[in-house]
Amino acid sequence: MSATRATQQAQNTAIPRRVIGAVVATGIMSFCGVIVETAMNITFPALMSHFGIGTSSVQWMTTLYLLVVASITPLSAALKRRFCSRTLFLCANLLFLTGLVIDALAPVFPLLLPGRDVQGLGTINGSQHALILLLIIGGMEDLLTLAALLRSQKPQCT
Repeated sequence: MSATRATQQAQNTAIPRRVIGAVVATGIMSFCGVIVETAMNITFPALMSHFGIGTSSVQWMTTLYLLVVASITPLSAALKRRFCSRTLFLCANLLFLTGLVIDALAPVFPLLLPGRDVQGLGTINGSQHALILLLIIGGMEDLLTLAALLRSQKPQCT
C-alpha cells in the first residue's frame, strides 16, 4: 500500500474533534452523576446532624432520587426521537447544575429534596445520552466487542 493511500485512509478514519469533545463532555457528565450518587449516601450522617432529622427522613432523599431516575429512563428513547442530541445534553447539564444550586442553598431538609430530584433528571439524561452517543459513534460492532470483553471478566470477590 502506498504512503498516500495509507494517509488517505487514516484521514478517513480519524475521529473528528467535535465527536471527541462530545464523548469527553458526556463522560464528565456521567462521572459527575456517579460521584453525586455515591456522595448522597455517604453524607447521611452529616445531613442528619445538620438538619436534625432521623434516618427514616433522610432516606427519602435516595428514594425520591431513584424514583425520578426510574421514571425518566423509559422516556429517554422518546426524548431522543423528539429532540436533538445537543438540546438534550444542554438540558441535562442545566438540570444537573440547577439541582446542585438548589441543594447548596437549601436551608431546610424539605427544600433539599426537590434539588436532588432535579439533579436526578439531569444525571440520568446525561448518562443515557453518553451511552447513546457512544453507540452511535462506535457502532454495534464496538458495542458487541465491549459487551464480550465485560462478560469475560470474572468478578473478584475477597
